[in-house]
Amino acid sequence: MPVDKHVFHRLSILDRLLRRFHQPLSLQDLHTSVSEKIQEEFGLADFSIRTLQRDIKTLRLDYHAPVEVISRKYYRYQDPSFSIHGRSISSEELRVLKDVAQLLNGFGNFKQVEDFQEIIQRLTLGRSEGILSDNEIVFHHHPPFLQGEEWINPLFSFCDLEVPIELDYKPFAKDAFRLQMSPYFLKEYNGRWFVFGWDHDKSRVATLAVDRIESLKKSGGAIKYDARLAPILKKKLAQIIGVSLDIEAEPQEVIIKLSPARAPYLFTKPLHTSQQMLSEDAEGACVFSLQVIPNKELTTILLSFGPDLQVLAPDWLKEDLISKLTLTLASYS
Repeated sequence: MPVDKHVFHRLSILDRLLRRFHQPLSLQDLHTSVSEKIQEEFGLADFSIRTLQRDIKTLRLDYHAPVEVISRKYYRYQDPSFSIHGRSISSEELRVLKDVAQLLNGFGNFKQVEDFQEIIQRLTLGRSEGILSDNEIVFHHHPPFLQGEEWINPLFSFCDLEVPIELDYKPFAKDAFRLQMSPYFLKEYNGRWFVFGWDHDKSRVATLAVDRIESLKKSGGAIKYDARLAPILKKKLAQIIGVSLDIEAEPQEVIIKLSPARAPYLFTKPLHTSQQMLSEDAEGACVFSLQVIPNKELTTILLSFGPDLQVLAPDWLKEDLISKLTLTLASYS
């Protein structure tokens, strides 16, 4: 179930109001007070009475709050010294945190993951549950060392703090060069990390493989962080598979047909969030549509299905795959 991002703000305000032992409030008064305070303190929109009732139920069940109702109308804590902020973490919550820590091991390049695990270690000190278990259950497919991984944490910080950077970059089979960049986003794809941002030297969006960075530091010049393209780039990244991006390109409808043997794999692992099934024949072959910006990664994935996939549209993409397959066959003759 998706987490209501605002529920913790409401619970915090509700907690303060229910601690007023000598000033119990009706459900309507609670709703009015919480609505006013959540707007004043967090700038959040109004919510329904039913949501408030769910919040009170959450306080009782998840936080064991001693909420009582006076004369079937007025709400307060039976114990005015109770507060959800003074509550210690439960064994079940600690178990969930430990599980999350193990899942995050796949992102071990980030210092934030190490900090998170250290926090859990502190929380478990002196508890019967003990520290993080060495019993590894989840395995991640990534090499023990990635070239350029020493740049991931600095890049994360520069993106988060909106700091312009200067870096030396060495493409494969090309000379190294230096550029000034406003970094926006990091993305991992196929075992490699990439940074997206604005190239101040060439006045364009740049996509750089982190493992090709030779040096990195905060820009010492008069360059100011330029975040104007960040929202557009974020939208465009959601419209591609992989990392190759033409910022000027628009999504196209790509229609593919999968054999009965391979179609089920696209149900369990869609190629893209826009994927939709258009039809299924009597043998189980399925036709799917994608709304994506075509790029190299899309072509690579389509070719990986071999004879189990047929591109139906657009025609130019169909012809491009035919040309690549023809060249591949010719290399074996």
